[in-house]
Amino acid sequence: MISVATALFHAGSARCLAYRPWLALAALLAAASMLAGGFLAGCGDGEEAVVDSGLESQEGVSLEQGIDAATTPALWAADIPSAGGTTLEYLADAPGAGGIPVDFSLEGPWDLSRDSAQARLTVENIDLEDSPLPEGLTGSGLVSRYSWEGNALPDEYVYQSLDESSWRIHGRSDAAAAEVRELAGVSRILLFPLTPGGGWTDSYTETVDGEQRDLTVAYSVLSYGELSVPAGDFDAFLVQARVTDVGPDDTASAIVYLWFVPGIGRAAEIDSLPGEDDALFSRASAYYRLADYTDGG
Repeated sequence: MISVATALFHAGSARCLAYRPWLALAALLAAASMLAGGFLAGCGDGEEAVVDSGLESQEGVSLEQGIDAATTPALWAADIPSAGGTTLEYLADAPGAGGIPVDFSLEGPWDLSRDSAQARLTVENIDLEDSPLPEGLTGSGLVSRYSWEGNALPDEYVYQSLDESSWRIHGRSDAAAAEVRELAGVSRILLFPLTPGGGWTDSYTETVDGEQRDLTVAYSVLSYGELSVPAGDFDAFLVQARVTDVGPDDTASAIVYLWFVPGIGRAAEIDSLPGEDDALFSRASAYYRLADYTDGG
């Protein structure tokens, strides 16, 4: 994925559930994510997202700088599938009155295997030539198509790049490239190697129809443990993203949790309601968990 995919998804109205630059993450489903860091602006009544900063940067960390591959779990760029045809399918819930009930911890194991859901989201890596590829996003090397079943949302395309140091998101568009969101600045869904205790903070500007929103996303790699989702049981990294979104007339914040599995990418995501301060909230605005996975490689 992304969100990845990074990609990440957006809390709020049904329109916003389609995508969040996560991570963007966020990436994410990095984005993918699922995705993924950052949120889709203009949804609901100012329900954009953002986070605190102040985390230690993980940029530049290497094995020579103290990561023991034999004892320290780490997620590397090679662990994020980028081949065309790679497909991740997620069960998704939209918030009802007061949000979606959730129960999770900051340390594993995590059981997110309940399989009832209102909709199904498919994130597929596709060739650039099969996407709208808007001008301004031509530097992207990876694109994911987000498609919904059980929801009337249209397809969206998330443009990313993946190299040995990071998984980044550049923007997204609809199928006709009529609505394009470009990101200026650094928006990393993941920073490699991803290890428990690491973290990074990115700031960037999202421009839509001439309006700019300034986002800051602070990521913290909280833990590594066993994760159960409808697709199966995996070893996963839990990443917390605290997002702050400042627009011309409003400021909003939220907390996003993302679980990343080596060889798959984002396997689960839980998003807080807008303005949430408690790290272990019991009501969410969005809840995604992996139901199926196809390796395009």
